Amino acid sequence: APEYPWNLDRLDSLVNLLPVRIGGINAPMVYFGAWRSMFGLHVEDMNLSSINYLHAGAPKTWYGIPSTSADAFEDAVRVMVPGLLDAAPDLLHRLVTLVPPAALRDGHGVEVFQATQAPGEFVVTWPRAYHAGFSHGHNVGEAVNFGTAEWVTAGRSAVEGYARGVGKRDAVFSHDRMVMD
Repeated sequence: APEYPWNLDRLDSLVNLLPVRIGGINAPMVYFGAWRSMFGLHVEDMNLSSINYLHAGAPKTWYGIPSTSADAFEDAVRVMVPGLLDAAPDLLHRLVTLVPPAALRDGHGVEVFQATQAPGEFVVTWPRAYHAGFSHGHNVGEAVNFGTAEWVTAGRSAVEGYARGVGKRDAVFSHDRMVMD
């Protein structure tokens, strides 16, 4: 087995202060992809960042919407499919939403970026950056969330949004308890 000079399980992050291990949040998860397997547009729980490493196999294509365009993306979804987010307020947290990047960019002015991740490469997403992607074939990846000191404000924003009913979901962990402890 190859030896790596890094270990996603030892990533220095605020979420390591949590008293329990949560898969994908502060405990890395391994993902197995297949041809055309995909993950829909979403932001990470609690607006955390994520680091994704592709160990082996076929590449992945990623689409990213920066946090500065997150509101524009959500507004575009409301226009493109009226009533959908009212009927399913947590839809954008389910990893099932696909929207053509060109329709977002050309029809609604949403910034959308594309990257292809090859084995041995990392992809990092930042707080409240929507992202989606698909595999070009069988592959093995690993990912975990992380929070830096700069994330604290984005985490607070997520909790406040959840409390107002934006996204209609519960917080994954207590932001206040983690930050105050």
